[in-house]
Amino acid sequence: MNSNTIVTAGNQEEKDHQETPYIPPAVYYVFYLLGMATLLPWNFFITIDNYWSYKFRNTTSHDLTERSQMVDDFYANMAAVSMWINMTFLIINAMFGRHFNQHRRMVVSMGILILLFIMTTVLVEVDSDSWQQQFMTLTLVKVSVISAACATFQGTLFGLAAQIPGPYVSAVMSGQGMGAVFANICCIISLSFVGGASSQRQALTPALVFFIIAVATIVISLVAYLWTTRLPYFRKTLQSTSDPQTSEQQSSKKADVASFISLLRQIKWFAASVTLIFMVTLALFPAVTVTVVPIWKPQSRWAKVYFKQVTCFLLFNVTDFLGRALGGKQFWPKANQALLLLLLTVLRFVFIPLIMFCHLSHDHLTTVFYSDLFYILFMALFGLSNGYLATLCMIYGPKAVSEDKQNLASSSMAAFLGIGLSLGSTLSKVFQKLL
Repeated sequence: MNSNTIVTAGNQEEKDHQETPYIPPAVYYVFYLLGMATLLPWNFFITIDNYWSYKFRNTTSHDLTERSQMVDDFYANMAAVSMWINMTFLIINAMFGRHFNQHRRMVVSMGILILLFIMTTVLVEVDSDSWQQQFMTLTLVKVSVISAACATFQGTLFGLAAQIPGPYVSAVMSGQGMGAVFANICCIISLSFVGGASSQRQALTPALVFFIIAVATIVISLVAYLWTTRLPYFRKTLQSTSDPQTSEQQSSKKADVASFISLLRQIKWFAASVTLIFMVTLALFPAVTVTVVPIWKPQSRWAKVYFKQVTCFLLFNVTDFLGRALGGKQFWPKANQALLLLLLTVLRFVFIPLIMFCHLSHDHLTTVFYSDLFYILFMALFGLSNGYLATLCMIYGPKAVSEDKQNLASSSMAAFLGIGLSLGSTLSKVFQKLL
């Protein structure tokens, strides 16, 4: 072996080493935690029904368990505001986010979430009985900003995860699933100790604890993210997506739009799939699934306190989490079977009649599946298929484009996910009218 061969081999080895950067295993768990942070605070925000029922109760009545019209109005307004703003900012982030500093988007969005949840925590102990309408307006304004910040955070995070070689998109998806499970478990524990909002303390204390946990989760996630940015490979990745554009690049808007349209053509089947997945899911969950009432021992504490929280929320989120974990293994369908994946997402439409013909609290539809076991089985398959197929879509979408476009592709997939959520939320109102 001559010296030239040795030099060539050495250069090749050095090149291979440079092309395969070392990323500490802890980074996977950082992305897992960041995934939790995108949804856990919001899950706490929407699951503390006792708190909102107390804040927007009829103050002239001494019965704290009486549900006022103001509570229903609040939930309706919150759902509309959050879904459409979330979708809008996910689309904005996908189309224009690459023109702004990626690192700054992550830090600013998490910083805004921390400040708003600190404000929400402080307001728990503030007596708002004399200014309920103003408190609702203030809360809905916070919901608007939280939704925009969450969308920016989530879209940017998916883009960053897709840029890094490794299972980091899967980590984000699994983290989101675990965030929902953790929120539901906390809610069930709260119900075990508190039950209904029969006193001021029983309504306010769980909310105070949940909001403090939400703030702590985002703060820890921000610190963990800042740690990853100190790693050499991450500094290089962030710099490559944050370099200011030249005037020539900025002036070529037509080419920019053409490039974006070309990218959408490459991910169209995955984008359509993830849209349909979340459209079907939000059309039924929780607007329809929450109206299912138990057949077995309907007067028991299980039926009155735990049935809805366990069989509707916890079961769905646990199976969704398991589906996301399985999806990260990328068993089947494979990345080159996009149409098969789309077919499987279309088949999920069968859950609409299956769940709507369970034992609902409304009597407009005939009950076909007259057993709690049918409902539990349907919810388990519903959650499992949601998590599994959605994770495959979010992993395969960025892989369908060249490496330099994977950030944009992943952000675009997050935008289509948001579109699916908004369409499903709108469709759920149609189904509610049918019940």
